Amino acid sequence: MTDAPRTRSSRPAVILRGLGTVLGWHALLVAAFVAWVLVLPSEHSGAGCDGLGWGCTPNPRDGAIVVGIVFGIPAVAATLLVAGLAAAALGARARSGLIAGTAATFGTWLAGVAGVLVWVQAHA
Repeated sequence: MTDAPRTRSSRPAVILRGLGTVLGWHALLVAAFVAWVLVLPSEHSGAGCDGLGWGCTPNPRDGAIVVGIVFGIPAVAATLLVAGLAAAALGARARSGLIAGTAATFGTWLAGVAGVLVWVQAHA
């Protein structure tokens, strides 16, 4: 009985698997944000008014949606782009696209959070 030789995945397959992993992690992040928004209250707990303007403030759900649109979409797009490039670079050398994509995604997210913290401290 002979064992079939193990073959390494081709480089394009590893890179595509890494890019798919990056996309999957970002989709999970967006799904978690949507789930969080759906559990927020859709009206104020006090007797205040809802909405924008005339001294009113948005309810927690609407406020989270506005912040997600204004800051979340550009942040996710930027990290998706950088993590995709990093996954392609790592996938050219890594044996596993899953590891390359996960490392690229979490590295990019950590760099993004660190950048925001530095920016907040510099402008405080």
